[in-house]
Amino acid sequence: MNDLLNDTLDDDLAFFEEVSRLLDEEPSGAARSRRRSSRSPFEYVQLLAYYNGRTLPGHADFQPVRCCDLSPGGFSFLTDDPPPHPQVVVALGVLPFSFFMAKIQHVRTTPYGGDMRNLVGCRFTRRILTPADVR
Repeated sequence: MNDLLNDTLDDDLAFFEEVSRLLDEEPSGAARSRRRSSRSPFEYVQLLAYYNGRTLPGHADFQPVRCCDLSPGGFSFLTDDPPPHPQVVVALGVLPFSFFMAKIQHVRTTPYGGDMRNLVGCRFTRRILTPADVR
């Protein structure tokens, strides 16, 4: 049991160290916002499922989304349709994925690739290791 906890803490530390490294590369003249932490470009396709607050999404519920930025506190992504629920579960990285629950903070329309898309900003609320972590 302690080995699992230590591995989990090591994984969390590695994730946040990588995000911090990316943030350190941000130009010093970057615009500031109301965010508690700096954000860095993170233009990768990741897996995301909307969370209704009751039932943890299954494998089939996850869909690829284009992420835009990432910080220790959250991330943003693009979608065609407005979010149907106020929370999401995101699978970040590569196999084995790191799963995080996040609360949607804002949705705004933005141009992307010649079309208008929804830019969804999310704040991480917890890491999910097992379904029991959602309760």
